[in-house]
Amino acid sequence: MPSFSANLMRWLMKYRPIPVDVPFAEQREVMERMMRMLPGPKQNRYEETTMGNVRCLWITPPNASQQVLLYFHGGAYTLGSPNTERILAGHIALDSHARVLMPQYALAPEQPFPAALNDAVACYQALLSSGIAPQNIIVGGLSAGGGLAMALLLRLRELSVPLPRAAVLVSAWLDLTGEAPSIAHNTPHDSGVSWKMLTPSVAAYAGTEDVKHTLISPVFADPTGLPPLLIQVGGSEILLDDSRVMAEKAQAAGVRVTLSLYPGMIHGWHLFRFAPEARRASREIADFVRANA
Repeated sequence: MPSFSANLMRWLMKYRPIPVDVPFAEQREVMERMMRMLPGPKQNRYEETTMGNVRCLWITPPNASQQVLLYFHGGAYTLGSPNTERILAGHIALDSHARVLMPQYALAPEQPFPAALNDAVACYQALLSSGIAPQNIIVGGLSAGGGLAMALLLRLRELSVPLPRAAVLVSAWLDLTGEAPSIAHNTPHDSGVSWKMLTPSVAAYAGTEDVKHTLISPVFADPTGLPPLLIQVGGSEILLDDSRVMAEKAQAAGVRVTLSLYPGMIHGWHLFRFAPEARRASREIADFVRANA
């Protein structure tokens, strides 16, 4: 049963101030202003840098280990930045002792697919070139960031680049077709996101490509040979089936998968740390990162 704080989160999200029927640039400004109220833990060090010609944010916790989490923010491939998820990434860094690299990857519609994926590959290869071993890298992200992390794994496999140690998919957007049954089933329950909100971003990101392209909708890909996965999803999310189907396909392909379902949670509940479910999910990610050291 969801906590009182989680139910409060669900109610608050019904009245979120981010507009939908306005240009993406305007939505980005509102999102940035809102998320500045949720800064990361002060114990970390935050440094802007460039990796593979991509602007990034390094988050370094006290007593940092050799591990690096390459973390991609959410925002439907059209919104967001490292600042909009500094709170989640910062707490994962603090709890896991891993350094976190957050790219400001290309956003659509200005730069549609495959621009964001190219940036993700460039950042990963830059980490390797800097001397960080692939077994010390974990990739992950929330929402579209989770989809981008999965697409990165698939693209690295295509390129025969050594894969990272593991991956974390959080409320991942893995199917851009809009055909998943959980969209209709959970629309009345998910105040975190709606398909109406996502639809403009589908066209902006996919451009002229088929939305079933496996690097756009990784749920249609063959996951054979991928590293261990932690997949977290809320039971009330419209994207619930994205995670369920991906977990089933990965397990059938012999990939080690942990599907962690949080009953009653809405899309992106991790960002509301006043809810115990958010803190528990963050700690679970940190434990997974440490376990794959």
